[in-house]
Amino acid sequence: MFFIDLDDMKPINDQLGHKYGDQALVETATLMRRAFRKSDILARLGGDEFVALSIRLEEKSPTGHILARLETERQRQNALPGRAFQLSLSIGHVEVFGQREYDLDQLILDADAAMYRIKMAKKQAKGG
Repeated sequence: MFFIDLDDMKPINDQLGHKYGDQALVETATLMRRAFRKSDILARLGGDEFVALSIRLEEKSPTGHILARLETERQRQNALPGRAFQLSLSIGHVEVFGQREYDLDQLILDADAAMYRIKMAKKQAKGG
């Protein structure tokens, strides 16, 4: 389970206007579609928050590959000429193993908590 937050959405809306905020949301959804498999489940929870459920059938975890693809797609989008803003994402994820059942709401909460830790680390690194 991945929980993805579009960083700095409020400044994009406030400084550039809601048209650009909407564009940032569309771009985030687009890069998610490019980074995840067609079999993965992607959703916007609301505002600037997205989730993705990736079911793995093989033994090894695809998490590292998915995170790398998300970063590659984000960098590709940000490198386009004439951009008014840069996309930044905070991504938390959790993995579950075994054959037992899991509560989807709890997975989302756990991935959200992981994302929040990433977001706070970014803010501390910036000095804020």
